[in-house]
Amino acid sequence: STPKPSSAASDVYKRQILNLGIQNIDSHSEKLKKYLLSSLNKDRYKTLNGNQKLMSSHIISISNNEIDSKKISKILFDNGIICSLRNGFIRISLAHYNDQTDIDKLLSVLDKL
Repeated sequence: STPKPSSAASDVYKRQILNLGIQNIDSHSEKLKKYLLSSLNKDRYKTLNGNQKLMSSHIISISNNEIDSKKISKILFDNGIICSLRNGFIRISLAHYNDQTDIDKLLSVLDKL
């Protein structure tokens, strides 16, 4: 199971969200999402609803037809990239603390597979 953050950590996170503003966070996430989707090798990876604006701007699910998602998830984790598995897809969650260098690192690892 996923560890629950401490009350103090949760309070810090909430203050960050309030200080940044929901609209700014959404805009930042959408920008990162567009960058990831435009840079992702579409010949090797498919997305699940990643292009639909109605879906969450901070969650992208990808898969590769040739490599098992569990294997990819482990390789990402071993490279310091935290993601999860959902229904055979690798679930990537973008947060207010992520930036383009995080996306570039993800893309670099995926491109090496």
